[in-house]
Amino acid sequence: MQAVNIMMRAGTADITPREPCPLFGRVGRAGNASEQVSALEASCLMMETEQGFAAIIAIDSLYPSQKLEDAVRKSCAQGGLQFEQGALIFVASHTHNAPALDPTKPKLGEVSEDYCDLAAGQIADCILAMRNEQGWSASLKFGSSQCRASIFRRKRLIGFDMLNMGFRKKVIMAPNRAVPIDQTMKIALIEDRDRSPRALIWSWPCHAVSEPQALSVSADFPGVARDHIRKRLGTPDLPVFYFPGFSGDIRPASSSPIPLHKSGSWLGFGSRFGKNSATAADSLQKQVNTAVDKALMQTHDAGSLDGSQVHRTRKTLNMREIRSQSNGLAPLTCDSWSIGPLAIKAVSSEIANGYSQGAGNEDPMTFVTGCAGQVMGYIPMDQQIAEGGYEAGGFAQSFSVAGEFHPHIEAQIAQLIGQ
Repeated sequence: MQAVNIMMRAGTADITPREPCPLFGRVGRAGNASEQVSALEASCLMMETEQGFAAIIAIDSLYPSQKLEDAVRKSCAQGGLQFEQGALIFVASHTHNAPALDPTKPKLGEVSEDYCDLAAGQIADCILAMRNEQGWSASLKFGSSQCRASIFRRKRLIGFDMLNMGFRKKVIMAPNRAVPIDQTMKIALIEDRDRSPRALIWSWPCHAVSEPQALSVSADFPGVARDHIRKRLGTPDLPVFYFPGFSGDIRPASSSPIPLHKSGSWLGFGSRFGKNSATAADSLQKQVNTAVDKALMQTHDAGSLDGSQVHRTRKTLNMREIRSQSNGLAPLTCDSWSIGPLAIKAVSSEIANGYSQGAGNEDPMTFVTGCAGQVMGYIPMDQQIAEGGYEAGGFAQSFSVAGEFHPHIEAQIAQLIGQ
């Protein structure tokens, strides 16, 4: 195949709700959002090659969905722009303080059809507007740093079961520094021929769960970092793409002075995560921004995309291969894109951090992420399935998912993501 220049376009869409609506990501949270802490955005990066247009869309939301993609695809087609299957990747920042876009998980938050229409319309309008703009040839810079503000969130504690009057161990959500995790922050800066910043992709594996106000519309720490990046680069409207990585078992580090855990009749003692607070959120944001600055200062020039190609593949895994009672569940997908030296792997799940080993994540030019497409829920490691806990199966009821994982799924997942 003859090498061709990749013509790029980038833009942003405001997907902040215009009217009060429910938020997504916390079981039992009642009522509409009562205030707005920060705006919600969608950043769109569109590539034009001889094979047509393809786009990556990063959104401030808990999850994207097939419903959202179908609506955007339909609106773009009505505007004269067709995307073939697999030519769109939607990745969510995983903020727990945005309205729902996925109707398959009603216990996590009621869907507002008006909001879904707004978000899809704004994203489609952004894409159609970019189609009419002059594309530009891009060059790439890559940088990385370490951000120690995250922690493994699964811990096995011994506690007393009052119902059975005996001690037993239980896997709970608690800080666990004994388990090493990927704390690498990566940055890909996309510039035009004049070396002006045109888009930035950054990744740091972590749950976006630091917003202290449960009923506030908030982009959480990815939104604060976005503002910081724009100020740092002197580009107020720069499209910024946050990828939450393989972060299914990672969250911001915090601690509580009360070392008591209670789950039903089980009581255990050990370190706990602290409640969200403005102080904790500010500390997290400062650490993230500092790591962003270090990564930007250490960027390396990867050269121009002139003569490069975009390669796209999508692998799928039927859920019956890894779960029982999987009828009705969308297949697990992994979209693998290469844009010159930039490689992206996007998986439709909250996937355990352990899967990043061997997935190419050690390459500074490879970005792996979950929370893409139609997310089923969590994808744990085999050991986690044996241990139990939230990520291994406790999530299922809240996510309206039946059945349970088969005991051994790692080989199938590794094959899907190309380990």
